[in-house]
Amino acid sequence: MSATKNAAQAYATALANALKTMSPGTAEFIRTKKELAVMRRDHGCN
Repeated sequence: MSATKNAAQAYATALANALKTMSPGTAEFIRTKKELAVMRRDHGCN
């Protein structure tokens, strides 16, 4: 398994766990991570 796939899997697991125990801070953290991912994609720098 590639490092990218491992990271994606780890993130998906963390996301699922976070959703189970959702708190305002967690929601904020998830949104920030999503925004960072979108920014990276839009600017083409991984």
